[in-house]
Amino acid sequence: MRLFDLDSMHEVELWPGRRMYFTDDDGVNIVNLPRGAMTTLKMKRKIQLNFGNASGTTVQINGPAAEMSLLAAAIVDLERPKAAAAPGR
Repeated sequence: MRLFDLDSMHEVELWPGRRMYFTDDDGVNIVNLPRGAMTTLKMKRKIQLNFGNASGTTVQINGPAAEMSLLAAAIVDLERPKAAAAPGR
């Protein structure tokens, strides 16, 4: 399992294909978030996002609740099917 803490990240971007780019004290990282389920665990002032499949979590990201809520919403938005544009629009 890979563990990441949003508090230690300096810059975070979500890229198409469920990829997350971030920088931390160690340098640049690009992580492929597993296509399995994304589950949320709320703690006191933190939120933990778990990615994986039925056999287990493979990526875990935790951090402050407000920032993690934004990250989770952005991931959902990337995964949401886009409505087909009506002709002539």
